[in-house]
Amino acid sequence: MRNSLEGEGITHRFASRNLPLGVVGNAELDTRLEIRPIRYGDRLILVTDGVAETCDDTGQMFGQHRVDKLVEDALAGEDLVKQMHDALDGFRGSKAQVDDVTLVEFTLDASIVDRGSQPARSLDRLDQTLPVTP
Repeated sequence: MRNSLEGEGITHRFASRNLPLGVVGNAELDTRLEIRPIRYGDRLILVTDGVAETCDDTGQMFGQHRVDKLVEDALAGEDLVKQMHDALDGFRGSKAQVDDVTLVEFTLDASIVDRGSQPARSLDRLDQTLPVTP
């Protein structure tokens, strides 16, 4: 997660607590939620392991450090998905992609929130743990 408006860079990294979906049964999944406060301008960026594990012609991986650098350097309003796509294509060269590559970005943008209505939950802070049904 990062805040683009205040230039804070990566403020929190959510660690995966499970193997990839489909590897283990639902009963074995860790379904605990991690609740973090969010502010306008925060960007939640989700990536699969295939992003960092993309290889070039010599077998060198793109690496988490390059993923982090692209995220750190992305400014508010820039198309991070396109930047990552272009960086991976350039890095991979002629080598075929062998793993899935997924990047999803969510931005909490104050301009899309109707300030005239009262949200069911505050967008400034989520203080409750939400129930999860596996």
